[in-house]
Amino acid sequence: MTPNQYRHALKLLGLSVSKGGPFLGFTRRHSFRVAAGEAEVPEAARKLLLLMIQEAIRPQDEDCWDTKAVLRAAVQGKAAKA
Repeated sequence: MTPNQYRHALKLLGLSVSKGGPFLGFTRRHSFRVAAGEAEVPEAARKLLLLMIQEAIRPQDEDCWDTKAVLRAAVQGKAAKA
């Protein structure tokens, strides 16, 4: 992911470079370094950004970060398909 792609992905999710790093699990400083092209986006963070954009998941969506709710919905979805 290029620095421009990183900044654009954060913008699509409504995150600043400053808030993007901590949201993705790394420091603000590393986020600024990524945005400046001085460091790489961690692979897990890159995948999360792309998945969130593809599935239209916003950082503000409270229920998507509730582990129990997500797992319950997944189990119910599998039960409905069976």
